Amino acid sequence: MLKRATFLLFLVTGVSVPSAHAVIRLPAIIGDNMVLQRETTVPIWGWSQPNADVTIQTDWRSEPWTTHADAKGEWRVEIDTPEAGGPYRMVFSDESTHTTLEDVMIGEVWMCSGQSNMEWAMQYGIEFGDGERANARYPQIRLFHAAKSMSATPLPDNAGKWEACNPKTVYSFSAVAYFFGRDLHDELDVPIGLIECAWGGTKAEPWTSAAALHELKIYDDELAEVEAAAASPQNLAEQYRQAIAQWWKSLDDLDAAAGRSQWSQPEFDDSTWDTLDVPQPWSKSPLADFDGVAVFRRQFEVPDSWTDAGCVLELGPIDDMDTTWINGTQVGATTELNKWTTPRSYHMPAGVLKPGTNTIAVRIVDTIGDGGFCGKAHDLRLHETGAAGDGISLAGKWRYQRGAAISDLPPFPRERIHANAPTVLFNGMIAPVIPFAIRGAIWYQGESNCSLADQYAALFSRMITDWRERWGRGDFPFYFVQIAPFDYHTPTPIAAELRDAQRLSLKTPNTGMVVTLDIGNPNDIHPRNKRDVGRRLSLWALANTYGREGITYSGPLFRDAKADGNRVIVSFDYVAQGLVASEPLTGFEVAGADGKFAPAAAAIEGDKVIVTSESVPEPKAVRYGWSNTFAAKLFNTAKLPASSFTATIGQ
Repeated sequence: MLKRATFLLFLVTGVSVPSAHAVIRLPAIIGDNMVLQRETTVPIWGWSQPNADVTIQTDWRSEPWTTHADAKGEWRVEIDTPEAGGPYRMVFSDESTHTTLEDVMIGEVWMCSGQSNMEWAMQYGIEFGDGERANARYPQIRLFHAAKSMSATPLPDNAGKWEACNPKTVYSFSAVAYFFGRDLHDELDVPIGLIECAWGGTKAEPWTSAAALHELKIYDDELAEVEAAAASPQNLAEQYRQAIAQWWKSLDDLDAAAGRSQWSQPEFDDSTWDTLDVPQPWSKSPLADFDGVAVFRRQFEVPDSWTDAGCVLELGPIDDMDTTWINGTQVGATTELNKWTTPRSYHMPAGVLKPGTNTIAVRIVDTIGDGGFCGKAHDLRLHETGAAGDGISLAGKWRYQRGAAISDLPPFPRERIHANAPTVLFNGMIAPVIPFAIRGAIWYQGESNCSLADQYAALFSRMITDWRERWGRGDFPFYFVQIAPFDYHTPTPIAAELRDAQRLSLKTPNTGMVVTLDIGNPNDIHPRNKRDVGRRLSLWALANTYGREGITYSGPLFRDAKADGNRVIVSFDYVAQGLVASEPLTGFEVAGADGKFAPAAAAIEGDKVIVTSESVPEPKAVRYGWSNTFAAKLFNTAKLPASSFTATIGQ
């Protein structure tokens, strides 16, 4: 099997040329267990000795492919792939070394990218999750989970590896991507390769190249910051470290002012605090409407023998950040953003624990979304270092008290290279995968761009075009998920505006959109029904990419609106065998020349909706579903929901 430990050092140090004695090196995306796109020409690339001749021998062709490394040791060759099948071997050789890849499959390959709803893994709690995970035994589905990586400049590689799909490997993999891939595999009966490049809380601009963003003209100042960070990374890293330390000190100052400065000490009196079953996300607790700081405490018993050994404290993933103390000693902390999916594992030296009763205190900072302990009960435990078994469970009732709200805290410091800086995720996660041959891409993102919906349609369309240009595989299919209903705690319909920007992005060729207005949760930005999201994405692919006939793959999409006196006649595409509605059909509004929208009555007539309002005798505009938390009312006969929209009548 190909070993990669030395190459990780190569990536971290930024060396782009292998040493004179180095073996052939391949990027992580080209490895054991991978899937290559079937019946096409696929690029294969890597590094060898400078000016070396490189040959690639495969099981599906008698003659090898040959190429020549340049003066830097970089090489690339285009090879032809057969029809779906495998497993195959690939042997890479130069004048002095060879490397063999095992268990290579030929099939269909899809890029799966976006923010947290794409990243949301099977392990984080989804509808049907336990049963689906137990049945996820698909050796011909292969999963590549790219490591989170951001960079001011494009990187040559990203840490990751291909793995066959089973209950263990799918546990931490994108649920949406898995369900999409499973449905394709079931329908096409070919190997499926899924590449997950996702990062929660991220905007679209980090996933777009700097050149494409410069064309849009509105990101130049932020791009200049990224370029400055590339020029002086060490100084900026130290400044950022100091800024974070000062921010956490401000939390201590707020605690002191509120009389909570001793919360980490075992003798602190928490008897008046409320109790909460842990683990559970704040969104399902009395803290559901709270973003900010809360402290959790509980006591637990420790055997005498444990106090002489080091121990490991496991708390599962915590949303977002935490500082953790046992018996007044800080034993761990996660003090940077975007670690909400990271399980906490804190190692404690001997002497922290004491025989009998011990006290743990965890201060959690939630900036948005679920908040709190978000793992499973078995994730919360204490065990001796290196010991087998479950150890001491820390699940159950904890005392807690809320502290300062997020609005009362100073802004969290941002370094110039952060996950939402423009182009940094393209550089760190997308560029290392290009030009690996893919059939297409699926995308679930947009929540983080809600406040700038007016920019999103142009940005998103440019990102899609940018990826296609850089992959060089034509206008490959790009299917995306429209954001679900969620209460963004603002009267401004920012989610509806973003959804409409996504709808308008369908003007980009060979794109498709999944509507989720019927499977969202206004109190949870991460709806748990990922199975239907993946299924709806697969419908687009099966019908449009693979030519399967008889599939209704989209809900109704606004086509046009015409005035007939005080009536508005709204027509839709993708009505299947007709339109249907939940009763009553609400969510439609009309506006006159003054632009003020009023609720309207709506009725289905065949494949159209007739909209009227007594207060608007001369309607000039019509819209549907125009709120952040709107739930679908209009469907087609395939039970797929209509997208929200806003439109001027007659245009």
